[in-house]
Amino acid sequence: MHRYTLSGMIKFPFGSLILQYGGDLLLGLSMVLFALRGQAPEWVTFAFANVLMFVGVMMRIQSLRRELGRPLPLILMVAAPFL
Repeated sequence: MHRYTLSGMIKFPFGSLILQYGGDLLLGLSMVLFALRGQAPEWVTFAFANVLMFVGVMMRIQSLRRELGRPLPLILMVAAPFL
């Protein structure tokens, strides 16, 4: 039976692939935003791009850990930038 987990992700066979490809998409978008420095506002090209990059990396980590059967709890994913 499929159900929602605490982290809001759906448990189904392709869940880790969605996290992996979603993380790749966010990493690519952050690179595009970094390339737009000087042509777009600084809060978009620096601050927002860094947030997208961090979320993309965390999605990739969560994808790999789910494949291993040991996903990270949501609290650790949120607390990671402050550690």
